[in-house]
Parts: sequence; C-alpha cells; structure tokens
Amino acid sequence: MDIPRIPEFYAGKRIFITGATGFMGKVLVEKLLRSCPDVDRLYVLIRCKKGMSAAERWAELSNLPCFERLHKEQPGAFLNKVTVLDGDVRNERLGLSEENYDLLVKTTDVIFHVAASVRFNDPLPEAIRMNTFGTKSVVDAAVQMTNLQVFVHVSTTYCYCNKCSVVEEKVYPVDMDWRTVLDINQNIDPVSFDILGQKFTDFAPNTYVFSKALAEQIIDDYKDRIPVVIVRPSIVISSWKEPMPGWVDNFNGPIGLIVAGGKGVIRIALSDPEAIPDYMAVDVSIKAMIIAAWKASVPRGAKKLGNVEVYNSSSTSAKSISNRELLEMSRDIQTEMPLHETLWTPSYAITRSFAMYRIRSFFAHFLVALLVDTLLRLIGKSPMLLKIQIKVQNAMVALGYFTTKEWTFKNDRFRALNDAVLPSDREDFDFSFDTLEPIDYFRIATAGVKKYLLHEDPDYQPQAKRKAEWLVILDKVVRYLISFGLFYWLSRRYVSA
Repeated sequence: MDIPRIPEFYAGKRIFITGATGFMGKVLVEKLLRSCPDVDRLYVLIRCKKGMSAAERWAELSNLPCFERLHKEQPGAFLNKVTVLDGDVRNERLGLSEENYDLLVKTTDVIFHVAASVRFNDPLPEAIRMNTFGTKSVVDAAVQMTNLQVFVHVSTTYCYCNKCSVVEEKVYPVDMDWRTVLDINQNIDPVSFDILGQKFTDFAPNTYVFSKALAEQIIDDYKDRIPVVIVRPSIVISSWKEPMPGWVDNFNGPIGLIVAGGKGVIRIALSDPEAIPDYMAVDVSIKAMIIAAWKASVPRGAKKLGNVEVYNSSSTSAKSISNRELLEMSRDIQTEMPLHETLWTPSYAITRSFAMYRIRSFFAHFLVALLVDTLLRLIGKSPMLLKIQIKVQNAMVALGYFTTKEWTFKNDRFRALNDAVLPSDREDFDFSFDTLEPIDYFRIATAGVKKYLLHEDPDYQPQAKRKAEWLVILDKVVRYLISFGLFYWLSRRYVSA
C-alpha cells in the first residue's frame, strides 16, 4: 500500500485541538490550515475569558501577525475551516453542550491535546485540575470516538527531571497514582491539599512538572483503548522559520532573559555557567507533532493500540551550548542590534548559588531599582523598576532548579521522525536543524522579540546603536569613578590612621 503524503493523510480529516489560543496552539492551527489545505475541519476548544465569548476570543486572534501568511495563502481558511467549541478541559465532558460533545465524539479523526498551564507557581489544586484532570477529560471523550485514528498528547521533557538526569523516550513510573490524586483533589479543600503538596508531589520541583507527569500516566493507562502518541517539547521559544522567522508571543524562558538583560535590568543571573540548557523552536515541535500523528496512522486507517510512541522534542546535539556561551552570545547580539529604551549597557554575571544570587541581586538590582524609582518620583513620574525587579527575581528563582542543573534528553525517535518524511513533503515539513548555528537562531529570536513583543520601530535602530555606544562609555566612567572613590576613601582612612 502506498504511503500517503502528509497533506493527503489530513485531507478530509476533522481534528480536535485543545490549547489553540496558546503559543504552540496558534502555530499548530496555522500550520495545519496552511500546509494541509484540504483538511475538513478544526474543532478548537476555547473557554470564555475576561468578558469575551469563545467566538470573540477566536475572532480576535485572526489579527495576530502569526496568521498573516495563512490569510494570504489560504484566504478564508481561518474562519471557514474552524469550528469554535465553547468549553473548558477543567470541567466534566469538557464543559461542552450536549450537541457539541456529540459532534466531537461522532466526527473526530485526530486529537492534538496541547492545553496546559505552564506556570510553575500554580497552586497544586489548580495545576492538577488543568494539566491532569484536563487530560483525563480529553481521554474520556477520546475513548468514545469511533473514528479516532490518533491522539497526540503534548507533554514536556522535564516530566521526570527530579528522577533522572538522562531522560529516554519512554513513560516512567511515578510513586503517586493519578486516580488517587484526582480523588483527593476533588474531595479535600484546596488550601489543605496545597499545604500537603510536597508529600503528594514526591518533592517534584514544581506543580507543573508533577501534574504533567501524572497526565502521562493517564495516557499510558489508556494505550490499550486509544491510539496514543506523546510529544515532549523542551523549553519552547521563538519560531525558526514558520509562520515567520522569530515569531513569539510571550517572555518565557530565555526570551525574558534576552529582554531584561538587553535593557540593563538584569545584572546577575542564577545559572550554572557550564550547564547546557535545552531550547526548542516552536515550529520544529509543531512539525514533529503533525508528522508523529501521520506516522502513527499509516498505512491509512491503522490503529496501533497497546503502545505509546514517545518523542523527546529536544535540541540535544553536538551543537548545544552552555549557559555561559548563551549569555556571551546574547551580549554579542545585543551589541549588533541593541534594544530600544535601555536603562544601562547589557552586562551580567552568573552564579549557581541561590544564596549568592540573592545577595548580589540585592546590590545589583534592588538598590539600583530603589534609586531609579526615587528619581522617578522626584520628577513626577510613576515608579516601576522595583516592581519589575521583584517579578524578575521571582521568575529567576522559580527557574533556578532548571538553570542550575543539566539533563540529557534522548531524542533518537524524534530525529527519526524527520527521516520518515517523504521527499515530496520535505519543503513543508522538514525540521532538521543540524545546519543551524546557535548564534544565527538567536539573532532570529532577538529580531522577533524586537518586532513582535517590543514593537520597536526599525527606523530607530541607528539611534539605539548610538545610545548603546554612549552607555558603554558611561558604564566605564561610572565604574572608574566608583573604583577611584573607594580607593581614595580607603587610602584616606588607613593612611591618616
């Protein structure tokens, strides 16, 4: 039997997507509609939020830059091929009406379960409800779907980071049964459950990791009833190529560090200088997800039960770079293309000690923030830097468990997905990044940050460069004056004594 091309496989398919309004979800929707133009229907589950209905939220997304290419190449697809379902994975039967639930169960061919809370500091009950119970709600619907060919569950490479430093492409056991956790979460008050969190989470670094590990257990337990695939992205950041180079919609991970460091807000970073972090371009992971679903379903109509194919969507390779190299690279890029409205020239040190980080950040961050905010008050403006520094420190400490350690994510199966792509699909679905140099990618990411997050005017770049050059000079002058003043004070104090 001839193997269908990827667009041929998706032709006529009805696809259910959770998390379509999130970072990865938007790129998934865009890629499916643009590169698989004969797809029949995308069902996107969206909840009402901030006074906006599900349909209104979806309509608002149509104006985002990430969909500009889709609108040009497939006019009308964004609205004509998408059915918005008003619901919530945190509720029984996905919070759907009877009519929409029946529609989903009777017609869905493929599921991409992307919805998740990625906040590390969520209270345990909230993380469990979203990431674990949410997965169970989607699975409950999946087992009723007679046409279902594959269920793609999006997890994280860090699910078992507190258990092993080398993570293979397999589901690991955890000490706590997901049924027990869901039962406790439903029957105990949230405050008590949160207090007991460390015991229940087996001392996982945060509630996100624990709740996602439990979600994988659910998927594994249902592998005999539904055809399932797990794709585990590492830290997902800016796009490499699609829908356009450098697209990003959040300040998570190293993107926040690029911005805060580039603007002179961060002077000291909590990180192991020699540890090698793992980042993944969002479009690489999305292509891998689409290919994984196709591969699990060929030959056409195949349903592979009893096994879970796991793919670590990670960048572990010979070209991986350390945190020290990443920061040095970031400084070089910021010299080439400085951010606008910087407070000071980018320059920061690294420490892996939590205690040393707090001490040094007090002097390098908080005292400076107090001084700047005081000056702002004196000239009649609202203080803002101290609030920013508090947020930065909270984020840095929350990430500290990950930035001060190193993991190896085995990704042989993930890389083999790219080898499975037919030659006729290479142009649209090849995701090999072997030829991509880290500095070239982070140039793309920085340009994306400037355009899509900071909305900087490119015409201002020459002025930004001149300002950056003056700040370098000013930084050296201030350092010289401080050193000279300290030397003068010490000499006066001890010589006169």
